[in-house]
Amino acid sequence: GKVVSFEPAEETAALLRRTLDINGFHHVELIQKAVSDKDGVLRFSADPETPELNKLSETGGVEVPCTCLDSLTLSNVTVVKLDCEGAESDVLTGGKTFFATHSPLVMWEVNHVGQMAFHLIASFSSLSYKTLRYIPAGYLIPFEPGTQQEGFLLNLFSAKDATLSDLQSRGLYTGTLPENLNDTIERPPENPDEAFADVKHVVSKMLFAKELLLGWERYSHEANRDMLHASWHYCKSMDESTTAVARYAHLQEAIRLVHNAAEEKMSIGRLSFLSRACGDAGRRVDQVGLLEELGRMLDENREADPLLRKEPFFPPLAWQDATKASPSSLESWCEASVRIAYVTRSAFSTGFMNQESLQASIVNLRTVISTGYHLSTACRILRVLSEKSDAEEARHEETAEWRIAGGPEVYGIAQGTIEGRTVVIIARDAAEGEYWKEETTKLGAKTVTVLESTDPSSVVVPECDTLLCMAALSFSPVLSTCLPVLASYPSHALHLALAVHDSPGAYIALEGTSPVKQVPTPSAVVALINQQKYSDIQHQTYGNTDMAAFRAVR
Repeated sequence: GKVVSFEPAEETAALLRRTLDINGFHHVELIQKAVSDKDGVLRFSADPETPELNKLSETGGVEVPCTCLDSLTLSNVTVVKLDCEGAESDVLTGGKTFFATHSPLVMWEVNHVGQMAFHLIASFSSLSYKTLRYIPAGYLIPFEPGTQQEGFLLNLFSAKDATLSDLQSRGLYTGTLPENLNDTIERPPENPDEAFADVKHVVSKMLFAKELLLGWERYSHEANRDMLHASWHYCKSMDESTTAVARYAHLQEAIRLVHNAAEEKMSIGRLSFLSRACGDAGRRVDQVGLLEELGRMLDENREADPLLRKEPFFPPLAWQDATKASPSSLESWCEASVRIAYVTRSAFSTGFMNQESLQASIVNLRTVISTGYHLSTACRILRVLSEKSDAEEARHEETAEWRIAGGPEVYGIAQGTIEGRTVVIIARDAAEGEYWKEETTKLGAKTVTVLESTDPSSVVVPECDTLLCMAALSFSPVLSTCLPVLASYPSHALHLALAVHDSPGAYIALEGTSPVKQVPTPSAVVALINQQKYSDIQHQTYGNTDMAAFRAVR
């Protein structure tokens, strides 16, 4: 397919061209013009602080060329995305023939810095379009202003009947919702064993639940019936082989049941599950409110929550399903999941965050890092927020020094030292491993193998010429266990990234290892490498960090 992009701002267009070139997106054509209701010239105002709010202006700004959709010579246009910061009406006016000819699905911005452009629904209706809303569950539902939560509503979709029929047949649109949704779906088995078996079939594929299923199954007869049935309905709501309307009905029933259970007894798992389901249903205001409540619960009570190990629940965000949760530190995993979910769901982007919310998010991310979970994601977001707030103190913890990974170079993976090599990465979880696999692949690694483990001493390292250990793992187990294994392989080069400190016996917390751990001095690492009969041992520390890269050959 082909993408045609319109961008009038000189600086933004230059960045877009660079992005297209770097990624090899040769199917994208960039036209440096504004789109309006006519061909000619308009004035354009750029926002230096938040470029995403650049817009056309009657006064001020600079002159830019503009065109209208009806003037374009395009064929087979299937999708249009409109983000014109209030100029959508002009685009529709200048595109009546275009929309009549192509009938594309249209995604358009309805929220212009808090001002809702619901009047555009009538404009689309005049073009024979119906308006819909996409929900994170993965499909479109009908939309009527005032009938759904709008606090975080940013975009709507509009489509003609033929497109809607196609989307509905593919499970991407519910169609008109029946008045009694609950009457349209099957009910869960009354036998708890049968109901849990259905839940287990779905949840067993989720990494976070691997070590929890046994306990959930053991207590399935004692579990709150609403929670068991809510889990059953929620699993059904994720079944992409069924219709969108059935999925939506199951989702709404799951919300009702888990809400009942939370009212009966509030717990971390129940509120986490409810926030997840509300988020899927597009009820982001409720989701954020529940995450706030969970944050308060975690602040006030540090005791273990027995219900987490007795009844099924789900983390707040879908990507967290693929992260590992250990029963022995389940509350820490939940806290990390809740706090990072709150940071990412409580604002559209950093452009919409004031200094107070930035600082609150930084505190939350530092708490996430202290748990040792979701490290790569938390560190990446923290770097962005720290730059936005110019808060250097976000890189330090009050009682111990913290160092945040600054990119591949911090781990000693400089261009040229990884290219063409066989790399093994030891990572805490799948997300962290995937992140560093992407980074090393970009730098030209020949092959990359990820070993997921929280205990390097138990890892069997395959033959390689580069071992990359994440900071939270790169302490004595790596030196005492992995090096002898590597030394048994044929001639190779060793590239090892480790946490070190110049002071003997120093304790640091790096990327959130908790509690803080003792790390070796660079000279101690060199001595250990030398014991394995390596030669030409070199090491280099990186900036002001506690990271060093060690290189040697056999």
